[in-house]
Amino acid sequence: MRRLLLLVVLGWISLPGKAMAQADPCPTSSSEGKFTAFAPCPERCTQSEACIAGRCVVSCEISCREGTFCTELGTCEPIPHPLEAVRTEADLQEQFGPDSKDYTSVGFIDLAGVFFEGAQVAYEWGRQKSWIVGMRPLSTGFLNYGAAPRNEFESFDYGASLSLQRRIYEPKFGNLRGLYYGFGFEAFAQHVLNTEDNVQRFTFDLAVLGHFGYRWAWNAWVFGFGPTISVRVPIYSHWYGDGLDTCPSTHCDQFHDPSFRGALNVEIGFFP
Repeated sequence: MRRLLLLVVLGWISLPGKAMAQADPCPTSSSEGKFTAFAPCPERCTQSEACIAGRCVVSCEISCREGTFCTELGTCEPIPHPLEAVRTEADLQEQFGPDSKDYTSVGFIDLAGVFFEGAQVAYEWGRQKSWIVGMRPLSTGFLNYGAAPRNEFESFDYGASLSLQRRIYEPKFGNLRGLYYGFGFEAFAQHVLNTEDNVQRFTFDLAVLGHFGYRWAWNAWVFGFGPTISVRVPIYSHWYGDGLDTCPSTHCDQFHDPSFRGALNVEIGFFP
């Protein structure tokens, strides 16, 4: 009987010890545990403690500054943050252009042409492969004033052009949008003055061109840009005027060499 009572008393005395052994291995003043992304301890460790084996252990001699945490190696590292989702081009096209992804025609104007061969108005039809018919009503771009005259006696007067192009799009986001490349032809007619010799010149040139770029679509509107590279070949040249008989051959030669030209297209348009 005495032995049984002794065992009961010893068991009761050992209970607090077991409870203490099961207590929080990293006690703090807070009664609610906090788990962090960088330290999976029941409690948030201080700026000088590292979470090692589920316990907060002093590891950094100097407390880490705000926004960093102490590692088990005694170094301070930035607190990692969840990565923000990066919106892809497919996400943007899906958000802004779903209503027009099945459209098969678009009209646009190339505004950057005023710095090159002249502003161009164009109409395009197709899906992933399209045809483009373009026109420059006044081929009076800045490039022509420098490239059309062949000597110091000439000055560019006016011009116009018609073009036919084939364009191929990357079939990812819908019709007539995305990355593209293409080729085509453009015919130029220009008028040049030679006031020194009282003559005028009419020329007809044909350009073989290639282009590539990218087009975005926002609901019914489109915006695209890219370079165009062309080789322009003279087909016909005609001089006329009162001074034609006395015009030196160096001023009024009938032929000129092919020229290599480049331009940047900036297209703004809409789906009809």
